[in-house]
Amino acid sequence: MRQDRPLDRLLVHSSPALLRATGIRAAGIGDDGSSRCFRANRPVDGARAARWAGLALMAGLGLVTSASASTSGPAGGSSSSIAAIGSVSFKQGASQGGSSTTEGAESETVRPILRYVRAREGGATARNIYDVKGVPVMEVSGGGLLSVYDERGGWLKVDIPGGFPAWVFGRYLRATSTPDVFEVTENQILMRPTPGTGGYPLSERLQAGDRVTGIETESGASLNGIDLSRTWVKIWSPPGACVWVQESRTESLGADEDGAAMWRAAEAALLEAAIARGDTSAPVGAPASTAASGADPRATVAEGAAPVEPRPSVRDASLADPDRAREALAGARRLLSTEREKPVPDWGAVRQALEGVLALGPDPVTETATRNELEKVDLLAEVARLDGQLAMRDQQQREALLRRQEDVWSQIEANHPFYGRFEQRGVLERFRAASGDVSYRVVRAGQIQAELVSRAGRYDLDLFVGAEVGVRGEGLGNARHAPGVAQVDATRIEVLAAPRR
Repeated sequence: MRQDRPLDRLLVHSSPALLRATGIRAAGIGDDGSSRCFRANRPVDGARAARWAGLALMAGLGLVTSASASTSGPAGGSSSSIAAIGSVSFKQGASQGGSSTTEGAESETVRPILRYVRAREGGATARNIYDVKGVPVMEVSGGGLLSVYDERGGWLKVDIPGGFPAWVFGRYLRATSTPDVFEVTENQILMRPTPGTGGYPLSERLQAGDRVTGIETESGASLNGIDLSRTWVKIWSPPGACVWVQESRTESLGADEDGAAMWRAAEAALLEAAIARGDTSAPVGAPASTAASGADPRATVAEGAAPVEPRPSVRDASLADPDRAREALAGARRLLSTEREKPVPDWGAVRQALEGVLALGPDPVTETATRNELEKVDLLAEVARLDGQLAMRDQQQREALLRRQEDVWSQIEANHPFYGRFEQRGVLERFRAASGDVSYRVVRAGQIQAELVSRAGRYDLDLFVGAEVGVRGEGLGNARHAPGVAQVDATRIEVLAAPRR
């Protein structure tokens, strides 16, 4: 259960511009021997990518300068990209369907860094949305550096050196040859601020093939050797993922301060701390022997990493059925409409139907529509849960009010002049059953209190009909003609109010 930033995570985060320029993905070479940038589609020769990964790392630590790394990168750019971090690439929504045939063409969106700021004294709270009601994701200490990508209504969309914790459902992750490093198996996977679907997700999404470093499961258990398909997994956010902080909790850098250089220094410090504490987690795709041998993690990643066999996936052309997926989506939408009309909808059945659509390997349009429907179902289920809580709270309040009323009535009864004198009190009424049998009932406030009899013939009950009486007597069990009340043999009857004639 590793809460500090791992070495492989820092390698990714330390030079995003270089990673975008070279095509290095997730701090190293992929299990297939090639390397792709996070959110990029361009393959790079393994040896050249490894060399540039080493140069990026050494440049971040100050072991080399941009002048000493003057060799052109894989994309033909000069090494000045090592020292200049001006933007971060993050693809939002597009699928990584394959490698680009032209090195200059990349299906990624380049987002420029607007500026750098630092948290004010007292720190700043990073949230998932630009609202004080957003879920806190991380507390940024006073003086902490932040890179700004967007501004909105007094809020700044920022990245944090080394990243921040986020949550992903484990079903969409699979283990790699590197401990605690996982590969994303689906497109458009949401990162959330808390485990579960209650918190609004981050705006950036993970795509199939992206790699992330895990921290722990929802229960706090280690990630090693357990089934993650039914639990939430806390991960370190990948480069370019952002959170929101209040602009009032930040301050601008001084005119003589170089934000980009400070950013590199901050991540280099985190990297050196990881090395100092003996974190031997090798970069993603590095041979297992690198970490096991205790070799310096800053060394260039060697070629020949053992490839991880990809598990069968509906992304395989032989298994995908886009036509059936579209039909299944239409059926799931009909089921959603039906369930919404029910007093108690079965949202689980709707979610299962939509997940069945994804299992059929839909085309990108259908997949996006299906995931949108899944989000809608999650929101509806959350609304239903909240409505249920409100209904339960209303019921509890009504029951509490009824108990208070009963307590008040009990107090009034205790202070009544007739309290304790009679076992039954009320107006005596005469009833004739369908069979012709006649019975006498003591009625109070519209409720039958008892069925009255006089077995010894002491009282002619007809004389008391219509009068309010107080009765003492002997209980005889259940009444014959008034279910749910007792039958009382009157031994004393007092007239409390004469009948109205």
